[in-house]
Amino acid sequence: MIDLLEQLRSGIRSQTANETEALAGRVAALLPPDAVLALHGDLGAGKTTFVRGLARAWDIQEAVTSPTYNLYTIYQGSRQLIHLDAYRL
Repeated sequence: MIDLLEQLRSGIRSQTANETEALAGRVAALLPPDAVLALHGDLGAGKTTFVRGLARAWDIQEAVTSPTYNLYTIYQGSRQLIHLDAYRL
């Protein structure tokens, strides 16, 4: 666990969508139920792919898509996930 936290602090660069989702799954296991994550990056950087990995780790069955047009989407699995796009706020 500490190794992952150190990697996150120093920066991790994934090469594929699968690597990004796998990293999110590892992060999901460390997050308390009331955690708030802020993901920042350019269009196509992998933010929604990361959220998709969180959703998979939390047994969310719905397809995760970018909430750009509706601002946020709420998903329910073993945990609740609120995916918010704050670009226009």
